[in-house]
Amino acid sequence: MPRGKREWIKDFEFPLPSIEVQKEIVAKLDAAKERCEKLKAKAERGLRDAENLRKAILSEAFE
Repeated sequence: MPRGKREWIKDFEFPLPSIEVQKEIVAKLDAAKERCEKLKAKAERGLRDAENLRKAILSEAFE
């Protein structure tokens, strides 16, 4: 890959949203992360419950 000139990179300007918009973005990302964590925990509980059910069924069948 070709390298960029340091002067060009150093002087490159790019727009940033206002602090208010940045805070809104962060709030939305935090909320999405929290929802993901809750869904992950729910999925893990479901897997544990399914495994416990499987064990109970096998135990009942072979006792």
